[in-house]
This record gives sequence, C-alpha cells and structure tokens, in this order.
Amino acid sequence: MPNETSFCTGTPNGWLIQPWKLLASAAWIAVAMVVGYLAFKAGAGAYGMFFSHLAGALFIGLCYVLTTRFGSAGRFVGQFNGKDVGIAVGAMATIYIAALIIQKAFDIPQEPLMASLFQDRSMLEVCSILITVLVLAPVGEELAMRHYFLGILDWRRSVVVATSAVILSAGAFTLLHISQYENTLTLYVMFAVGLVAGYLRVRSNGLALPIIAHGSAGGIALIVNQFL
Repeated sequence: MPNETSFCTGTPNGWLIQPWKLLASAAWIAVAMVVGYLAFKAGAGAYGMFFSHLAGALFIGLCYVLTTRFGSAGRFVGQFNGKDVGIAVGAMATIYIAALIIQKAFDIPQEPLMASLFQDRSMLEVCSILITVLVLAPVGEELAMRHYFLGILDWRRSVVVATSAVILSAGAFTLLHISQYENTLTLYVMFAVGLVAGYLRVRSNGLALPIIAHGSAGGIALIVNQFL
C-alpha cells in the first residue's frame, strides 16, 4: 500500500464519523427498489433493472450535485492519468480472469443470472442491459458506495481510517449484490471489485477513476460470462 501522503490525499472534513452519509446510501437503495417494483407492477419487468438503476443514479447524482453546491462533496474527477486507468482496468480484468480460472478448475457452475442475462431478449432490452451494466450501475453504485458509504469514515485522516473505510465499503458493496448471485465465488469477486474501487477512490481523491474501473469490470464480466 502506498505511503500516507500518496494514499490519503486531501484534508480531513471534520468529524471522524459522518453518519448522514449512511442515510444517503440507504435512500439510494430505497429509491432503486421502489422504482424497480413499480416497473414490475406496470408490466415493464424486462426493463426493471434499467429503470431501477436509472432512478438510483439520478437520485444519488442529485444528492451529489446539491452537496457539491454547498461545498461538502469534494472533487469529482480527482487526480489520475492514463496509466492509472490502465492499471485500474487491468486490476479488474485480473479479478475476473482469476475467478474464471477458479471456476473452471473446481467445476463451479456459471452464475445463473449471468447465464440467462441475454436469453430471449429483444434488441431494445439488450441495449437497456448494456447501458445499465456499463453506465448506470457504475455511476450510481460508485456515488452511493464510494462517495457516501465510504465517506461515513473521514478517510482523509490517516491510512488506518482510509483502509477501514475501503474494507467496510467493499463489504457493503458485496452485501448489496448478495440477493442477485448464487455462487459464493461471485461474492468474493464483488468484494475484490469493491476493494479495488475503494482504493481508487482514496488514491485518486475523486470518483471518475472508480466509475471508469467499475464500468470496465461490468464489460469484462459480460465478456467472460458470455463468451468464455
């Protein structure tokens, strides 16, 4: 892990624990769940994931814009370069390739959700899934998990606090997906993805890099599960 200066950039925001950020994350989950349920009740279940993530991303994005306006949200882009993007994407690819090797070595069945993701789908439905996986989920989940949830602890204080925040947010990210997936291996993958995204959030002092990494993870997951 890098030294304290390179790993924890920026200055402390005041309180060590900022519980209001947990409320923002919880509200994001509630909005996404309600909209997904309404889409299902309206007969648009095939687009439930799209509308759920769209509503969640819009809600948490609005929260971010409002808090930025009042000076408490920090920078969005942060500090990174092309090499950092390459390392981030490479880390995500390594996670999924390692998981694929383990899956094949131990004859673990393919994740049911991923196996059936594009089955009997219209072109419009396929497009909605791709937009969700590559854009909406990365934006909404990184804002909720890596800005608000990770920010419950003021990670700019020290390496110890930052490391704790990254691990806790990765755990929450895994729990967020626990109802979607059946294989334990997939949950380990989610935790690893959460760790990498959390590290990138702290390392870059921004959200753009973890969003890019998350989007690449979604794309890699689709390729691995659909073609390998």
